[in-house]
Amino acid sequence: MASAETSDLAAALGRVPTGLYVVTTRASGRPLGFVASFLMQVGFAPPTLCVAIAKGRAHLQAIREAGHFGVSILDGPSEGLMGRFFRKYGPGESPFDGLEVSDARHGSPILDGALAWLECR
Repeated sequence: MASAETSDLAAALGRVPTGLYVVTTRASGRPLGFVASFLMQVGFAPPTLCVAIAKGRAHLQAIREAGHFGVSILDGPSEGLMGRFFRKYGPGESPFDGLEVSDARHGSPILDGALAWLECR
């Protein structure tokens, strides 16, 4: 049973604004992406984002090797796109299969149905 203190904390944390983001890059020429649960702007000049990625995730190594990544910003109408990135896939399968994607200037995959997107290096 939750205490009043725990419930108050949960209620307060539930009011922290969050967004819906899919972070993408390429690994061995294939698109790779994940849903970012922590992304924030940390600077204006130059424009700088902070994305939390666990040290052991293949995505972090792929971003380091590529030198760039994309951020597709989702909204209500496009939030259904992120569900693909929560599933586990078998060998040779990808959340990008059948998904409409474009390449940003440096080759980062961008979800065509996103509200907006950014490419970062």
